[in-house]
Amino acid sequence: MSRHDLSDEQWAVVEPLIPKKMGKRGRPRNDDRQTLNGILYVLKTGCAWRDLPKEYGSDSTCWRRLNEWSLDGTWERIWRTFLGRLDGVGKTKVGKGAKVMTVVDGNGLPIGLHVDSAQPHKLKDDMNTYHLRSASEDIFLP
Repeated sequence: MSRHDLSDEQWAVVEPLIPKKMGKRGRPRNDDRQTLNGILYVLKTGCAWRDLPKEYGSDSTCWRRLNEWSLDGTWERIWRTFLGRLDGVGKTKVGKGAKVMTVVDGNGLPIGLHVDSAQPHKLKDDMNTYHLRSASEDIFLP
């Protein structure tokens, strides 16, 4: 598993949002998780599609799914789902206070978030409540 791949927890959130292939004709569908990880690899590293490592499957399949999922609204559904999961992140002792910074690619497609407390010195000590590793955490989306 590459550091660019989705965790099992992230995949559990994303999987139901991915459209299923209709019909039974043609070639067997490449694994959606493998393909999504390939898309994320290219978006995160900035490499050319042709330089996509073979572990992610065909570069043309990854590119085609990125395009399909952009046109049919899949990316927006995934984006909104992860945004909805941010409720509670960045709460301070005096109330809510979070900075949310969006990371987008060259076409304006969201590829990640950076969430940080607006007042880092007041961040609650109970990090397990939010499953954070530190005072701030990067959340990368599909």
